[in-house]
Amino acid sequence: MIRLDDKAIIPIGCSCINQFQIEFYFGKERCSGLPFQWTIATPRTSVEILEAASRGALADLFFDRSDFEMDGDHMRNRHFEGFYHWHEDAAAVLDREAEDFERFTRKMAYLGENMCAVDGPVWLLWSNLQPNLRQEIEDNTRLDWSDFRLTQMRRDEFARLPGQSIGIRASSLSDARRISMRSCGTKARSC
Repeated sequence: MIRLDDKAIIPIGCSCINQFQIEFYFGKERCSGLPFQWTIATPRTSVEILEAASRGALADLFFDRSDFEMDGDHMRNRHFEGFYHWHEDAAAVLDREAEDFERFTRKMAYLGENMCAVDGPVWLLWSNLQPNLRQEIEDNTRLDWSDFRLTQMRRDEFARLPGQSIGIRASSLSDARRISMRSCGTKARSC
């Protein structure tokens, strides 16, 4: 996420290249992490994650080792068909003897707290622009490339998000959705 004046831009979707670009163009000092950071997710899954946050159920879906599985070389959250932790050392995180899973859950709690602390206008930034993404998805996931495309119907799902989604209130704009957020607590579990 990047903060610009009183606004926040939250990159969501199917390309972690957003994070590289945000840090390059705006500097790491203006960035803070969120649960979507360094992941790939389908539009449907992105909406499901925001809906789970609105129900206060997000934290419960990320803190049990049984919530995750290997899908190829990547870690996938079982609760969401299309949510991959693309840059985690999945084998180490899921190793029952390793402390890496505890580190991973602490990181997810921290990222969840960042998401809940956002206050003010927010823009959701969707991207699938990474040049090798289609091939990576076809080679390394059980999903099709078409699952990761942002169609008009999938954009409309974002527009229908309930007003209470992690404090989100959506208002229509032409091609983008401007989102207003209020703080949803200081602990990730409150989301």
